[in-house]
Amino acid sequence: MQEVSTPPQGLPATRKWKYAIALLIPALIFVFALTRLPPTRVGDGSEYYALYLAWKDTLRPFMTPASWAQYDALVKTGAIDSMVPLRQLVNQFPALRLGATADVNHFWAYSGLAALLSALPAVVSIKLAPHSAFLLTHAVLFALVSVMALRLEGGKGLGGLLLVTFFSPMIWFADKVHTEFFTFCLVLGGVIACGASRFFLATLLLAAASTQNVSFAVVAFIPLLIDLYRRKHRVYSFFELIALALSALLVFLHPAYYFFRYGVFDPQLLAGGAKIGGNLRVAYVWLFDPDIGLFPNWPFGIVLIIYGLIALGKSGAHRERLWNHVFFCVGFLAINLPAQSSTEKLNAGATPDLARYATWYIPLFYPLAVSLVGTFSRMPTVQKALVVILGALCAVFTFTYQRPELSEAGSMFPSPASRLVQTYMPRVYNPPAEIFSKRYGGIGESPALQQAYAILGPDCRKVLLLGGDGPIYGGAGCAFSTHLLVATVKAHAEAVGTQSGGYLHLTDAEANGVKFRCPRIIDFSKQGNLSDSALSGFGFAEDWGRWSDGAHATLACKGSNATSALVSLTAFSPGNRRQNVLISANGADPRLFTLDSTQRTLSIPLPSSADGEITLRFDLPDAISPKEAGVSEDFRKLGIGIQKIEFAK
Repeated sequence: MQEVSTPPQGLPATRKWKYAIALLIPALIFVFALTRLPPTRVGDGSEYYALYLAWKDTLRPFMTPASWAQYDALVKTGAIDSMVPLRQLVNQFPALRLGATADVNHFWAYSGLAALLSALPAVVSIKLAPHSAFLLTHAVLFALVSVMALRLEGGKGLGGLLLVTFFSPMIWFADKVHTEFFTFCLVLGGVIACGASRFFLATLLLAAASTQNVSFAVVAFIPLLIDLYRRKHRVYSFFELIALALSALLVFLHPAYYFFRYGVFDPQLLAGGAKIGGNLRVAYVWLFDPDIGLFPNWPFGIVLIIYGLIALGKSGAHRERLWNHVFFCVGFLAINLPAQSSTEKLNAGATPDLARYATWYIPLFYPLAVSLVGTFSRMPTVQKALVVILGALCAVFTFTYQRPELSEAGSMFPSPASRLVQTYMPRVYNPPAEIFSKRYGGIGESPALQQAYAILGPDCRKVLLLGGDGPIYGGAGCAFSTHLLVATVKAHAEAVGTQSGGYLHLTDAEANGVKFRCPRIIDFSKQGNLSDSALSGFGFAEDWGRWSDGAHATLACKGSNATSALVSLTAFSPGNRRQNVLISANGADPRLFTLDSTQRTLSIPLPSSADGEITLRFDLPDAISPKEAGVSEDFRKLGIGIQKIEFAK
């Protein structure tokens, strides 16, 4: 008689330690974020904190006078940096008020989940602060999706999940109170479940994601369509029917709530922020724009695609699973790209560089990451070495430009890929005007940008016309005269017929004709005679002068026979801090000065230059922001403040 084997009791030891890792990693992330990363509000975070307090203290999904009072008390504690003041948040969405109650422009499910999970530690008398409650929510979601990856895909599943999390921009969002990590975990869970033919589970998870981003309500039907096509005439289980019912409830939760309160399916259609199909013609930006797109800011994603294309030709993988994922990806793109392009703001904040919408597509790369992990051990040595080297380079990129410690100010500056393109290949790509103006204008989202006549690119030739009656911003370090530049650009635009919103390119002759010529005394103050484009690495002009902003700063001008420059400056030195400053002129060896807050005038020799230009470079290794120094909320990296520079013969 054949012996019948019995299943082992419990999990094998090899599986137990893998599950321990799957749970330990989220726990370590939670502890690290809680102890090492200061709580800081980014983007719409104040809305989520406010709704958390509404759930926690009043059991309401909307704001009441009591909830506003709790929010004001939280702001006044100073426990979370950069919070939106009460009065500003109360008045931000006047269309979303009903009597004494009010809603904010984003849904409450994310905050409600955080409030629910915060009740668990309370059972053992541990009271979590609001920020800690959201971090716990992130840890729980990541732990659940990690266990799911391990349960359905084994060790390679867990490895693939870690790759698309820690080798991607999602690492920045892990400690941020914003819906990106919430969405990432739920969508990733949907992709994992769909790949394992758990289509109803996938639908349930995607439906949960739709509570915060309503376009996922349509995406949630894709796994069901796959199931209907692949498994005709089958009987559905009781648990599948329950999952389907819960999915329907979650899908309708967001639109039904706002419809019965305000008569619209999404608050942004009423309070502002969205216009259906408004930016459909530039829907490609979420994937390909150098500043806000996914691929230029996630090199590991490109590595995965190249690997996938190579593996596809060699693989004998299950074709049904492959086509399931292809169908899912096509539907995902077809639904989300138009939905995201309905936003009125392309260059939004709450991100270190790329747009938040771009992160929605990262979970689609999970199967490629799993395949890479699964085949790595069978690769030839040379191929293994190549994968390790590329992975290390991608990790360096991610931890340089997307590590959690960075601020959300990235949406005000060009990404590395964008600066490369616009400096050396500016004719290759013309971004939408909103992106180019905010990234290269040098003044972020300042109201002054609305009056700007044009924006000058980093190549000192490319110009975006905006049509205002103000100056031309940008072109840091181009050493152009503001007045001459405006006159030249206007003449060029009229000659070629370029309208507002269009780009033009200055000729070399035009650029040489608008160079800023050095006056005997350059006044750095707001009332001074300095052209902004003569500077690089300096902030805006103030009544007394300008602060440097970053580790390097330069001044360039033309037409002086001076032999020395007398620089009147002071150092940013809170708490008697001293700054080392290296100053070089026209490429000569730098001179080292150690400065404090005392006003100084430094004499810098000026070697002659072949082109008649003067270039002063300031290297500021000790630059520090007032926020880091505990002085104010100012994020600028301040080194020296210059009042004037006088040229002497």
